[in-house]
Amino acid sequence: MNLRILREAEQEIGEAASFYAREAPGIVGRFFDEVDLALGRLSRQPMAYASVDRRFRG
Repeated sequence: MNLRILREAEQEIGEAASFYAREAPGIVGRFFDEVDLALGRLSRQPMAYASVDRRFRG
């Protein structure tokens, strides 16, 4: 399945990463690992997640 990340979601991920970089620099890598895991799950099993609207799940 093709995974499309909205610009707003990319921005939120970036803002969260900046927060972690300031508050707990040692976990920024773990944060991105978790984002990658979540995106992988969405890609492999999109029907497991609630529909956001007719076109999107997440």
